[in-house]
Amino acid sequence: MDQTAYFAQMREKRKTEILISARKMFLTEGIAAFNIQQLARNLDISTVTLYKYFKNSDDILKALQKQILQDLQTDSFSDTIPAGKDSLDSLQQLLETFYTEILKRKEDLSLLLLSEWYLPSKEAKTASILLPYINKLEPAFFSALQQAQTEHLLKTNFDISDSLHFFQQMNLTMLEHIALIKKTQYAKKKKELLQQIHQLISSYILSIKK
Repeated sequence: MDQTAYFAQMREKRKTEILISARKMFLTEGIAAFNIQQLARNLDISTVTLYKYFKNSDDILKALQKQILQDLQTDSFSDTIPAGKDSLDSLQQLLETFYTEILKRKEDLSLLLLSEWYLPSKEAKTASILLPYINKLEPAFFSALQQAQTEHLLKTNFDISDSLHFFQQMNLTMLEHIALIKKTQYAKKKKELLQQIHQLISSYILSIKK
């Protein structure tokens, strides 16, 4: 490895270390309480060194946003429709699996939502920053609905477009609810949360079933 490549690799390694430490601080202490000087102390580096990688706390937060959303794009969850008794059963299993995976990403959801509220925006926000999670699921969800319609399992005059819009809003509300649960309360509330998710999915399936 030549010297240029070596220094580039070391720079990326240091940048990753900074983001890991900053992520932990944001989630445990809150975004408003985040302090660049404390981050530098935690990493045992000078603030001068830290500023060579990031201009300020907003810059760090934006980098974390980008990292989370890029990881989501390469993640394969929600790509496959489970095999159920019929397409509505498959749809229910798809949604249950989706939320099982979402709960593993609770910290990512929290960080994204809090950063969206905290970071200054030059443009009016037209969509939730959590929408990419719903978009990830939408192709499989749409396909399952189409199959259910082909099998005549849905109500007469069922409109897939209207259902997709309702589905999007319903799931964004639930994702925001999950994101806003405090880390200290999450373990205690997880069982109750799973019950709420199951009831929500079951109610939705019942509302569209013929």
